[in-house]
Amino acid sequence: MDREHKNDGCTLVRSQMESECSNLPHFPEQTIEALVVLAQPTIQVCVEADIELAEPALEIKRSKKDVSLTQCKLLPGLKVDETMHRHKLFLSGYIRKNIEYATVNKVTSSAVCGPMHHATAHIPFHCCTTLDFSSSLPLMGERNAMEMPIMQTDKGGNFQEERQFSEIVTYKEQPFCEIVAVQFFEIDFAPHHQKTKELPNEHTFKIIREKIVMELTVKVLQKQQVQLSNEMKVVHDKELQAEQTIILTEETMLNRLVQKKEEQIANENMQKQQDVEFSNYSEEKKTVLDEEEQMDCS
Repeated sequence: MDREHKNDGCTLVRSQMESECSNLPHFPEQTIEALVVLAQPTIQVCVEADIELAEPALEIKRSKKDVSLTQCKLLPGLKVDETMHRHKLFLSGYIRKNIEYATVNKVTSSAVCGPMHHATAHIPFHCCTTLDFSSSLPLMGERNAMEMPIMQTDKGGNFQEERQFSEIVTYKEQPFCEIVAVQFFEIDFAPHHQKTKELPNEHTFKIIREKIVMELTVKVLQKQQVQLSNEMKVVHDKELQAEQTIILTEETMLNRLVQKKEEQIANENMQKQQDVEFSNYSEEKKTVLDEEEQMDCS
């Protein structure tokens, strides 16, 4: 039931009574959600690329490479037998290569001079590889639909067909990849070069051709619900007991600190009370002595 209450201002308040929904309670025992390592393959990727520099270079001084993944998709494939399932892993990304090179600014009969420049190139790659799983199978979502025709007659005796539908959809986490290690093997050369006039033995170039063999190790992961074994339960119980012991120890230490602080405050208050009583006693004694001294003088 909806109700609308409107006050004298310009605020509109709307309330609604919610009906209760039933549920089927399910509490998995000794189950955790964890990242499961499905596979850790080393994939060989071969790439050839031409990199054009902004100005002619005399030689390459230093280069550094890294790799980044932009896509990692695991698709189910052929079921070889009851124990082996074949999947396809699609990978794409790029190799980030930074090049430091010497340029030519001035050439004499005995020397070549020029500043150091650098260039960064993203060399794309993409490939597909086969993964055969015999254990730690990836979990895939499913969709099962059913259609049930029903024949019945109306009041006039005519047949009418009705259809009932049922559909079940199961969702699973998408597997993903993490880079573990990478190893590069490459050869760089200049397909076209030009001689300098003053020093014919020195050459300059603007295009670098690279042939790269990359050994890429990736870890294929998926978030799954894992049932704890008896050994894992014992370890889990011990860890839980250790955590509870640590909490109790911390609470005990805190209680001791509070108790010690309270005792310190009580001792300080007692000392202050004793100082006040001693001060009052000293004042009274001094007063009595003064009165006795006055009496002796008189």
